[in-house]
Amino acid sequence: MSDATPNPEALNKETLDSFIEASSARFHSMIGSLDSTNLITPPAEVRFHYFKFDDDSRPRVSALAETLVDHLIQFCLSERRFQRHRPDLSLVDLQAANREARTLLRRATSAGEAGEMLLYFFMEVILRAPQVVCKMEIKGRSEMEVLGSDGVHLRWSEQDQLFDIFFGESKLEQTPSAAIRNAARSIGNFHTNKGREREIKLVTSQFKYLDDKGKSVASQIAKSYDTGRGLRTNHACLLGFTLRDYEIALKSKFREAELDFKNCYLSKVNAFGKQIRKHFSLLEWTKARFEIFVLPFPCVEAFRQEFDKVLSGK
Repeated sequence: MSDATPNPEALNKETLDSFIEASSARFHSMIGSLDSTNLITPPAEVRFHYFKFDDDSRPRVSALAETLVDHLIQFCLSERRFQRHRPDLSLVDLQAANREARTLLRRATSAGEAGEMLLYFFMEVILRAPQVVCKMEIKGRSEMEVLGSDGVHLRWSEQDQLFDIFFGESKLEQTPSAAIRNAARSIGNFHTNKGREREIKLVTSQFKYLDDKGKSVASQIAKSYDTGRGLRTNHACLLGFTLRDYEIALKSKFREAELDFKNCYLSKVNAFGKQIRKHFSLLEWTKARFEIFVLPFPCVEAFRQEFDKVLSGK
């Protein structure tokens, strides 16, 4: 018998880190971030992101749509549906899994899957919190589940020695005010309708990974929920909206477009922060913490159409 006793903290962190599947390199090649962040009440961190520009001075919207579709298997399928670490995995298996993932995505009726997949990237890459429930597999089973969060992710807090559970909320709207208002309203409804309890039960019953480490984490979550200790509630919110400043930047000289856009964007950060503070301060009663990602688009509807085009292979 080994004299070394496993460290629960190290096991949790290493295990959860091993579950991260989104490509950080591809994400950072398309999405940048401003130096400016806002800390607001209730406990929340607001990060301001933007589309990077390619060498033709165009925001990399098409590249993002392609990257999201390239991650369909990771986003849509749990190990129950696709054993991604099987030693005899073949190209045919991958093609079949991709086809099944596309079918699951097309069955969804909310038209918000592009935003949900993008939020999945933010949670895995920026928060280092892997997805632990594949919501695409359970969408449509009942109205109650459809009305839940846009994703469930998990992270171990070394500082506080507990699990941070993140419930996703993605809103892609035409205006920033609509995205902020609708996200805050959805989160309020989530708590009013006891969404936290239902989603945690999904974690314990539908945990994405079925190996021994995955089962151990799911068991710890169940124990934390039963005892009321060791599980902290967070919401990760993606606020996406159309911002015409991209069009202004496109008129700039070669390689200056991105810098010009960032300067325009920076001038509006404080105003966006005030709107977020106004609506999210109404959620202080939830006692939850918030991670908020702000991402303006050249055109939200054009992004959805591009995603659908890539998904359909057109």
